[in-house]
This record gives sequence, structure tokens and C-alpha cells, in this order.
Amino acid sequence: MLEQVEIQAFLGRSREPEAGSPALEAWGLVLEKAPAEEFGFVGSSRVVLRLVSAEKWRAAAARLGPGLSRLRWGSFSLPDGVDWALAQGWQCWSESPVVSRTGSLQEDRHRERWCYGDTVFYPYEEKPGCFHSWFTSLCGSFSQPEEQGFFAINGGERFACCFVFDLQAGHFFIDMDVEGLDGSRLSDGETLVDVVFPKELRSDRSLQQEGHNWVVRMLGHSTDRLTGRPSPTLGYTSWYHHYHAITENLLLKNLEACPDFFRVFQIDDGYQKSIGEWLDYQKDFAAQLSPEGLMAKIHERGCVPGLWLAPFVASESSALLERSPEFVLHDAAGEPVRCGTNDNWGGHFYALDTESQAFRKWLEETVDVWCSRGVGFFKCDFLYAAGVIPGGGFTRLERACRAHRYLGGLIAARGRSFLSCGAILEQAFGSCDYARVGADVAVFWEDPDESYHHSRERVSTRSCITNTITRSFLNGSAFLNDGDVTVLRGHDTGLTLEERRQLLHVNRALSDLQFVSCDLFDLRGEGKDLLGKLEQTERFSHIDAIIPRFDHDGSGRVGGWAVGYEVRGRLADINAPARGKPKSLAFELGPCESH
Repeated sequence: MLEQVEIQAFLGRSREPEAGSPALEAWGLVLEKAPAEEFGFVGSSRVVLRLVSAEKWRAAAARLGPGLSRLRWGSFSLPDGVDWALAQGWQCWSESPVVSRTGSLQEDRHRERWCYGDTVFYPYEEKPGCFHSWFTSLCGSFSQPEEQGFFAINGGERFACCFVFDLQAGHFFIDMDVEGLDGSRLSDGETLVDVVFPKELRSDRSLQQEGHNWVVRMLGHSTDRLTGRPSPTLGYTSWYHHYHAITENLLLKNLEACPDFFRVFQIDDGYQKSIGEWLDYQKDFAAQLSPEGLMAKIHERGCVPGLWLAPFVASESSALLERSPEFVLHDAAGEPVRCGTNDNWGGHFYALDTESQAFRKWLEETVDVWCSRGVGFFKCDFLYAAGVIPGGGFTRLERACRAHRYLGGLIAARGRSFLSCGAILEQAFGSCDYARVGADVAVFWEDPDESYHHSRERVSTRSCITNTITRSFLNGSAFLNDGDVTVLRGHDTGLTLEERRQLLHVNRALSDLQFVSCDLFDLRGEGKDLLGKLEQTERFSHIDAIIPRFDHDGSGRVGGWAVGYEVRGRLADINAPARGKPKSLAFELGPCESH
């Protein structure tokens, strides 16, 4: 196997490698077999990519010039009988679906969201059975759904790596994002990438078990995050109902109606004057976000005050960009780096230079002010912006990890909790208390317009449920999972009762941070019933199996899918079809014993 492995170099977003496929040796690399059993992966293969000559690496990279973007090595054979694999997304919002031999991933063409994910730097094949999966994957067969195989890559904080599958040909490659890397920082003997993949499909292991083992080995610890050991948490957030249109009076009415079992009361987007001006408020909040105002009342109610920030971005209308233009990140051509468009924020917004010492000083001062006002829980959003481009000799993943670790360190040093959101998923590993693992929940099951444009980072209830399942193995190992909100209300929403019940049970069972954003003072009938279920439904601390189940639409494509998970021999089906609404709810959990 190892003798056949070659390496290919790509420039920019090209789908075609540079001419020729030189041996690993030409890059000063060697691929070694390693015992997978040391990682707890019985019946799997493990290979380590090691750098034996940094001089050869630098020479090979120099020959290709500054356009070198990624390296591909392989190929490796898939286990016999593989019909599908998991396509793990780039960042926390990115949908991570199961894809079959006849399925594919399609490039994001959404006007606002095209730069949220990996479309900006990674080409999509858009061919049946050909797709990529970042850092982990899972594969299996239709005929034996309980037989599966687990894949994992550890490129440290330097290399973002993905599996590149060709299910029809029965093989896969490994891609390494090397764009922007300063080769002078490489040393002889370094392990660059460590990969585990299945030799055969087995039924005695699960995504939860294998994934937990991998995260623990990669981080070197389990549930030992920055601020200690955060606990499963329920709470209120002001987003997902009134969105930006929040007022002090509205928040106070919800605070007064907050149930005793809520632990966090979080003020989300809408209090600030603009994105980037976190200490300059909308008029209604001018005197209230103070130690003596709303924050004090949240404390008196027995909750931890929470606050939303997007610290790595600023909108084009923000005074911050005029006052401190040196904070803005610029690309190689000297242009400011745009990392999204949001009409509610006044148009485009830009990435800030997280390596700038002046920016870091400003960020530290901002966090200190909010801590002095009583904030104990920070939700930091749009964190992918730190790694939207490489720069300064760092790859995009390095930039992202360095920024995230710095932010997490600030918050942890002050004894506050940190919810990471909108981050490249590996960026958050081991450097936050909680992390979002899926899309924003919508007031509808799926938005046809955003689905039409193939946005993997779209607002979508169905996508949220999908990721809560496929990323459940991270819960309690990399961080505690945030499955996003549960929608309780039956009014001002397009979600049916069945959909809202499904969202509640899936998120409550498989994640450890659960928010509600409905008006607690205005819950009626079924909304009150769902609030009761939120308190009663206990999470599962261990999942024995996650088994994809597929429905076919007659064309051979996967028309939808459901996932069952087994707890002490108990299997529950979660219906989350790829198109349309769920036809039935076969997922109803009452109180159960965690173990």
C-alpha cells in the first residue's frame, strides 16, 4: 500500500494537480505505518506522514511558487461494500450530511454566505460519489447498516486536512491545506499528519466511541477545557424570535418569566450600535447594560448574564474601521478582506487582523469592560473570520487556532464561560467550554432559496438536527456541544408541533447546551408543554451506536435519511428528510437514566 502512495500539488482552487505525480521522497516526506491499537482503533489502519528533510520541502514548494495551496496524497482503498460516507463540514455551521455513491456536494453560490465555509478556497467536485470530509468521516453500507468504519485526521493546528472520497472507484485521498505556510518553521523529523481509517466495516464500534477516542488522543485529555469542567446548561437567548428588535423591556419581561432551572440569560445581537462597536449601544440600552442595570437583575434572578459578541469582524458602517483602520486584515494585494454580507448589519463586514497586538489590546479591554459589568458567559460568533485567508507565514487553520486560543485564554483567565460559534470546527477543539455544532435554527424547516444556492452554512432547522447527530461524538471530549435553540412557541413560526418536538428531543438528548428564545411570558398550551419536556428530558451521556437509515426516491439517490442511536439497547429513529418536511415523528423520549 505505502509503496503506491504519491503526492500531488495544487495551485489555487484548481481541481487539476500540477503536471506529474512525484514520489513523497521528492518533498522530503515519508509515510509510515503505525499501530492503530495505540489510539484504541482495533481493526483499523494508521499511517503517519513524517518530514525527514525540511530542505527538500522548501525546495519543492519554491519550485511551485507562492500559488501552492494544497497537497494530496494517496490513494487508499475503502473497505469492501461502502455505499455512503459522512461529509464533515468545514466550520460549525456547515451541514455535515451523509452522501451516497450517487450523491454529491455542490459549491455554495449564495450571495451572502459564499465565504462562510470552504468554498472560498476548496473546489467542489460535484460528481456522483466524489466529495470531501474535513478531519473525520464515517462510512457504511446500505445492506448492513450497523456495520461502519471511522476515519480521522490529526494535522495539529497547522494543517487542515480532509478525506477526498471516490465511492464509485472505492478509494480515497488525503488533502492538506498548506497555503501560506512558512516552510522555514518546519523541522526534520516532524510528524505532519496522523491518519486512522478502517480496514473493514465492523459492527462492534460506533461513531461515538471511535470519535471520542480520537479527540481525547488528539488533545491529550478529555473534558479538561480552559475554565475547568463546564456543566450541561439550559437557558434563554434573545435571538430566534425578535432577532435584532430587542429592547430592555422585552428582556425584563422574559427574565421575570424565566423558569428556575434556567442557568444562563444571554443578550444576543441587537444591543450594540454596530458590529465592532461593542461598548456603544442602541439607545434603549444606553443606561441598562451596566452593573446596576439589567446585568444586576439577571444575577438577582439566579442566572448568569450572557452576552453576544462577534469580536473578529466589523461592519463597513462601524466607527471602529474609521477610528482604527490598522485593525483590518488585508490580503496579499493590500485589499481589506471581506468575510460576509449581512443587510441587517448595513452591508459587507470585514475580517480583523487577529495577529495585530493593537487589536488584541483592544479586544482585551473590551472583554474586561464587560466582565466588570457582570457578564459571566460570552457567546463569541463569526470566529471563522480569523482563518478566512492565510497570512504572516501561517496557514488559515493556524491563524484561526491562534486567534481562538487567545480569545479563549482571555475569557478563561477571568473565570467566565466561553461559547464558540461560527468557528472552524478544529479551531474550537480544546479552547472553549461550549461550541455550536450546527446551523442556526430557523422559524421554518428549510428555506427553499438558501437550499437552491447550496449553502452549507444556511439557516436551517433540518441541517441543525443533522449536525447535532453527526457531531454528537464531540460532546464531552472536545467541548460541550451547543445544539442551538429549541422553538417552543406555536405562533410566529412556520415549524409544526411535530418538528418542534423533534428539535427539542434531538438537541436535548445529544447536546449539553440548550437555549430557548421564545417569549417565556407568552407561552401557551403546547409551548408550555414543550417547556416542561425540556426540563424532564435527560441527555444521554453515552451513545452506543449511531446508525444512518436511508430512504430512496427511486433514482438511486438518497431521498432522505434518519439516524437511530442505541442507549442500553434502545433504538430511536430521527426522521430528517433531505427534501420536504418530516412525514412522521418516531423519536419520543421521556426521562431516561444517563450513564
